[in-house]
Amino acid sequence: MLTDVLAEKRGTRPKSYRAGRWGFSAAHIEALLDLGYVADCSVTPLVSWADAGAKERGQDFREAPVRPYYVASGDAGREGASGLVELPVIQMTFHSSELMPGGSPHNPTSADVATLLAKLGAVFQRLAGDGVTGATLTSYAEAFRAGHPR
Repeated sequence: MLTDVLAEKRGTRPKSYRAGRWGFSAAHIEALLDLGYVADCSVTPLVSWADAGAKERGQDFREAPVRPYYVASGDAGREGASGLVELPVIQMTFHSSELMPGGSPHNPTSADVATLLAKLGAVFQRLAGDGVTGATLTSYAEAFRAGHPR
């Protein structure tokens, strides 16, 4: 199991998780808890991944809470008491190829890349000015659990 491989290589078991391609569902919740995970960051409030034309449909997270919460055992996008802390992701996503001129259709020139970097810099300056600091998912989830018993 990948969790065991990571634990062996790192010397500590992982405690936080994010599903690839935002593919988190209720089926993951109990398995993650059984493996000792305390946090997930796969839910994207206000977004639906339920594409009717897709081979496999994702979950509709449009009604999911935008603040941290304990996930319901049967629904990853609903608050409950499973013990798994969800740290919802308000998306600000870009691919590394967007940092190369011509690496994506969004930033075909060096000037476009510079504009993206300036926008990112402004976002991070604003966050720092508001007192936002970085934290690992695990440390945030553990602090959340301490202040929000189930």
